[in-house]
Amino acid sequence: MAEGHCRPLGDIHLAKFTSEMRAFARSGSLVRMRWIVCIAIYLASVGCSVSTQPESARTVAAFEVPLSSEADREQFLSILRTAAAAEGMHVDVESKEDPENGARASPLLEMTVHAAVWPGANDDEVIASAMDQHDHLGQVWIMFSRGEDPARSSKFRERAMRAIKLRWPETLSLPIMPTGAIPLHADLVRTPTGYIVKQSEAPKYQVPEGEKHGQDDPLTGKYAQASAVQNQLTFDETRGVILEGDAARQLVDQCGGTNESNGRLSSADIKHLDQELAPLLAVDLKRAGSGATPHEYYRQYDVGRIGKWDAIFVNGFHESYFSAPFSTAEYAIWRYQLVSVDDGGTHYWCAIYSKGINGHFVRFKNQGGAEGATHVEFHGLG
Repeated sequence: MAEGHCRPLGDIHLAKFTSEMRAFARSGSLVRMRWIVCIAIYLASVGCSVSTQPESARTVAAFEVPLSSEADREQFLSILRTAAAAEGMHVDVESKEDPENGARASPLLEMTVHAAVWPGANDDEVIASAMDQHDHLGQVWIMFSRGEDPARSSKFRERAMRAIKLRWPETLSLPIMPTGAIPLHADLVRTPTGYIVKQSEAPKYQVPEGEKHGQDDPLTGKYAQASAVQNQLTFDETRGVILEGDAARQLVDQCGGTNESNGRLSSADIKHLDQELAPLLAVDLKRAGSGATPHEYYRQYDVGRIGKWDAIFVNGFHESYFSAPFSTAEYAIWRYQLVSVDDGGTHYWCAIYSKGINGHFVRFKNQGGAEGATHVEFHGLG
């Protein structure tokens, strides 16, 4: 577990809670010991300032799901099992008796559900954990880790959350602090779009001084916390792929290039391009009246030529493309087949990058209106 420090949880300090957990563990089996470890990992992510943490264990997304009944909890667990099985993972769920026994051992162990998602038989890496606590019973927090295989973890997360949000539209996002922690429930304010940290509590979570303003506004839902800003201006690295063969040639043709280049793309090329394109796309989306962010887009890449220059062509499409249920095989198609949609507003676009072009990106004047040319060509805008 990562080393760090936590503020007192409610009226009971962490030291006392640890002692109570040990007593609870001694009263049961080795299986219970594993659940105690899971709870400890959960608490290391909630309300704690983590000083060292493996990149694979970093929390990348978290949500609160309203599960007020036993039927809700069973359906929630069924969704998790289905999504996990599709990626070769499995779900462990604590028995009903253990939370009851835990609540008797310590008020901090009171909960209605506790589940964990594991990628392998050895249960040595937690991909996601879901549980409520004494101060938000019935409001289950599900937290997703980056994982040692980020692409696989991402596919599981997206599959699970599509189904969860469809069933419980009231699901809200939880903020992830610069430290990687999620604030304690008492330190959060609910807004129509998700939770934000109370401005008065922000210093506990190392939120930069210049980013505290607007965090406490429940009317606008604005949130200036570092990870939220980052999501607006960066791409998800697991949602990009370099196409090959016919799919690559179709991509270049769709974006108006020719397949005369002998160049090869590397992950370093893509990383550099993404760093330049993401903030430009954010501006283009805003000008077009879209509320989407670059983090919500998938990208497909290949090399070709535009005029006399070698260029990288990017086909972008929004995550809503996967809004319908997809099997694992259907979802994976985007990694080797071109996603081509002629309409769809700002959800589908092409971008052309070349170091020979001033500003590196082809500008599309017909879509910029009075605001100026865009850096991507939206397929659904005139």
